[in-house]
Amino acid sequence: AMCDICQTSRSIISLRPDSARPNTASGQGESELTEDLRNVEENFARLQWHEIITFCKQNHELFIDDS
Repeated sequence: AMCDICQTSRSIISLRPDSARPNTASGQGESELTEDLRNVEENFARLQWHEIITFCKQNHELFIDDS
């Protein structure tokens, strides 16, 4: 799905089923991959939120999330 505001994909990273398995070479397990994905998505959401706030302030607009 695409974001109505910025037209970017709502999913930054899509994990293939085989990539979610623990990787013995790197030592990263599924829980660490899940945590990394959560951190990436939270950081992206925070950046988007700041961009929306900046846009609204500059244009004297109120943001209404009607999704």
